[in-house]
Amino acid sequence: ASAQTIAAADVNFTGSTQFAAPSQVSVLSQNGSPSGSLSGVRINERGVIYGEFSSGALLPLAQIALANFPNEEGLEPLGDSLFGLSGASGEAQIGAPGAGGLGRLYSGGLEMSTVDLAREFVGMISIQRAFQVNSRVVTVADQMYDEAVNLKT
Repeated sequence: ASAQTIAAADVNFTGSTQFAAPSQVSVLSQNGSPSGSLSGVRINERGVIYGEFSSGALLPLAQIALANFPNEEGLEPLGDSLFGLSGASGEAQIGAPGAGGLGRLYSGGLEMSTVDLAREFVGMISIQRAFQVNSRVVTVADQMYDEAVNLKT
């Protein structure tokens, strides 16, 4: 093997600065958009995680992968709703949501499925009270009908 000689190397120091302060590398160019901080996150049905920035920009940050197993019943329970790969489960088939027979993601689906128990109990008690009142109305009407029949005889 022979050594190779590099004839020339171009080094670009554009954007480099020398200030009388602790040394730090930073690029001082801007793309025309105001700077912004991450203000929110969105996840679409394909598993792409988008960052919402205070400047109004919406940029992809990462993608969630899903796994499918030939035998889901063979997964090893690890506790806290976690499961792990085992010999009985088979090898994981990993891919993007919506591809290769994998399901899609619905962001917020779990949160929207929860129920406010206090509100549901208040509604149930209100309906029960309305039923009791209506039952009492029927009972009183029946008694009044009996009284009317007895007055006539």
